[in-house]
Amino acid sequence: MSKTKRNRYAAEFKAKIALEAIKGEQTVAELASRHGLHPGMIANCCQSTVRRATTSRTENRLNIELMRLIDQQYLETPWYGARQMARHFRRQGTVSAASASAA
Repeated sequence: MSKTKRNRYAAEFKAKIALEAIKGEQTVAELASRHGLHPGMIANCCQSTVRRATTSRTENRLNIELMRLIDQQYLETPWYGARQMARHFRRQGTVSAASASAA
């Protein structure tokens, strides 16, 4: 019994295919035929590209908010190390509030 080898595509190629599909100039079937892919592969590329784009925006906002809070607290208590700073934010519930406001 022989194993079939799975094709691995670069992220750039997947993003290019996803953008073509999202533009809607060609149908998914036409794109699949042109690039020699299964239509399901194109749908997966679209979903992962959209998911990645929305996730990175949320993470950036959360990181920026957390950095602002850490800077503010550091000005008040510069002797806090990383562990003590983390304990402070956990006690205050600040980290969970920041993640909720960023979403």
